Amino acid sequence: SLVPSPTEVISVNMDLPGGNTLTPAHPGWLNISIRDVNGLDDIEGIIIDLGLGNTLSYYNGSFESSNPLLEVSEFTFEVQGDEITLNLSFTASPLFDDMSADEMGITLKVIDSSGEHITDTELNWRFNADVMLVESSMRTFGNESRTLVYDDYVTLGQRLVVEGRV
Repeated sequence: SLVPSPTEVISVNMDLPGGNTLTPAHPGWLNISIRDVNGLDDIEGIIIDLGLGNTLSYYNGSFESSNPLLEVSEFTFEVQGDEITLNLSFTASPLFDDMSADEMGITLKVIDSSGEHITDTELNWRFNADVMLVESSMRTFGNESRTLVYDDYVTLGQRLVVEGRV
């Protein structure tokens, strides 16, 4: 028999490729720890509201996204006693541009046998599709490789190597 006890959010951590910024094709991670004395079977649904109508929703053993340009890559549940940890990876397409606001907050809604429980995670994130190279250089490719400088010329069909970090 189920005990009428609400699910309690213990902690929520986020790991995005750019600090608090999600970039295209690079997965972001959410790690959510909750406590439910009735166990994982009591969890009827989890809705992760990322702002501006973008949600990741868990029902019947799978996640769905409200936006086809934002998808769940993978997820796992780890259970130890009444503590349940959700590890969730999600990615955004370069065409995902719903993040017109500077920062968006993340809210959780957990639905169990005792009702709906909403938690503001106090985590903020943003999306940036701009890829920026720093400490970059460009050189010709081949036996007589040379570093290119601003306004340099290369021959048509010349292979180039770009080095740097994003």
